[in-house]
Amino acid sequence: MARRSKDDDPLEGSPHANRTSQKTRQGSANDPGIGQSFSKRATQKTINPDGSFNVKRIGSNSFLIDIYHYLLQITWGRFMLFSMLFYFSMNILFATIYFLVGVEHLNGANTESTGRSFLSAFFFSAQTFTTVGYGGISPKGVLTSFVAAGEALVGLMSFAIITGLVYGRFSRPTAKIQFSKKTLVSPYEEGRGLMFRIANKRRSEIIELSATVMMVSTDKTGTGYSRNFDRLELEVDSIKFLPMNWTIVHPIDEKSPLFEKDKDWYEDHDVEFLVLIQAFDDTFSQTVYSRYSYKWDEVVWGAKFVKPFYVDDEGMVVMDLNKLDDFDDIVLPQ
Repeated sequence: MARRSKDDDPLEGSPHANRTSQKTRQGSANDPGIGQSFSKRATQKTINPDGSFNVKRIGSNSFLIDIYHYLLQITWGRFMLFSMLFYFSMNILFATIYFLVGVEHLNGANTESTGRSFLSAFFFSAQTFTTVGYGGISPKGVLTSFVAAGEALVGLMSFAIITGLVYGRFSRPTAKIQFSKKTLVSPYEEGRGLMFRIANKRRSEIIELSATVMMVSTDKTGTGYSRNFDRLELEVDSIKFLPMNWTIVHPIDEKSPLFEKDKDWYEDHDVEFLVLIQAFDDTFSQTVYSRYSYKWDEVVWGAKFVKPFYVDDEGMVVMDLNKLDDFDDIVLPQ
């Protein structure tokens, strides 16, 4: 069914439009969970390139639970940096305790100066924390032995947690879908189409892919701004395999909410296209998801994608991910 225009909607601009507009606009979709009514026009992308949402949560007291998920989701570089900082911080903490108790209670420690005494305490802490125990330095006295025993326990538990995090990061099934940086308005059949491309960045295979694309547009109301949601019909919304690339196309015809809309309308309504890709990872035997979005300023009018693959001399199809974003400028049909 075609979407009704604003002139056909008697609730447009009324105080109740924010609550009822989704029920009165034909062809619209339900709020996917990102909110509908706002006090001012949103300017940032709803979904970041890494798939995370631009929503900042405050007032949560679940820091210890969240830090576990945080360490599973951050990049490997940040994870290694966090692990190193944690390791050195714990050794500095216990070295300070040994230093305050008295380095003279560590057999074999260097007590010639304050700096060397602290270094001896630090290296003894590192040996105890990792349970290496070279034997060059050993605790003397009940208090120092208790501190060393406690540090050994903390070290064992810490490395067990870090090992679990490393395993969780390796074993967690995730989709590495590469999206084209731009979405294009290109000639399609006898009209136009909105299209973008995706490809699998990993060497593993993903099968049974499906795509959902939703358009978010913003309208000015009497009390603020209201978001409208329209699910875009796709030329093909699912494929069986993805060994190469998939160009996802929304035909801009009479049934499309984009029909006869120009680029100025995209900007005036702060249009954003939300993309959800669902697939089955053949390696992990689990369903994986990938999210992305395109704002109105990431839409290129009058362009056509260049083929990102070719056949080499041996007859092998070569997929070049570096060319997934390449396109040529063309003239759009009127």
